Amino acid sequence: MPTYQQPKYAVRERERSAARRTHREGKLSRSSRYTSSLPTLQEVLHRLGIGFQKLFTALHYRFHQLTAGTLSEVRLPWFKIALAAIAFFILTQKNIQFSINMRSPLSGFSDDREPEEQAEQMSLAQPISFRSASTATPAVTASQVSAYVDRFSKVAQTEQDKYGVPASLKMAQAIIESQAGQAQAAKSRHNHFGAPMSKRIFDSAWENWRAHSLMLVRYFPELAERQAPAAEWATALQQSDLVRDKNYSKKLMATIRQFNLDELD
Repeated sequence: MPTYQQPKYAVRERERSAARRTHREGKLSRSSRYTSSLPTLQEVLHRLGIGFQKLFTALHYRFHQLTAGTLSEVRLPWFKIALAAIAFFILTQKNIQFSINMRSPLSGFSDDREPEEQAEQMSLAQPISFRSASTATPAVTASQVSAYVDRFSKVAQTEQDKYGVPASLKMAQAIIESQAGQAQAAKSRHNHFGAPMSKRIFDSAWENWRAHSLMLVRYFPELAERQAPAAEWATALQQSDLVRDKNYSKKLMATIRQFNLDELD
């Protein structure tokens, strides 16, 4: 390369280097400005502390405003009160519902076995209407009733041992009310005992059977205490305000006889 071109080339390289350096410095400057604009963890905590302090002050002022200053000398744990208020606000805003889930080792007895279909039909009485109007009962096969009894016999006997309610009586009620487990309420809500249980959704059939036992003991503590026979329970139910069907006790006893449910007692 001729010597007369070297100074010109060197000047051009210096200009290019200076331009690249200026570009890099500009990028670093913009990056540092962006980074400096982000709040640090300490600043976030500081802002949260200021917000809580304002909230506590507002709650304190509101409390004394409501009490007209009569409790101004009383020293209260404002921090705990404020936390409780915040928790209450969150719960009420989200409308969180809590439910007690009852579990039992007997749940294995109430499985979802499908009964065998047979042509033989069994005509049950009109479903018992606990405080509600009755509807027509669809035909239920004898095999469906037999499978239903097999499914819940141990549960019924356990409830009898624990609460003194005859297993035959509870089984007869469940067969009539749930149409041997074929009623929609039994399938979708695990409710096998009609209207008294209709306002609740049960997690399992066992939970429904237990709730029904507790209800009967509440209504008829004397019968439960002396473990009265099914006939006395049927008469007591007939005379109570739980049923509207005038033939309720007759239907219960007829169901017990028809399917030999007294063998469960």
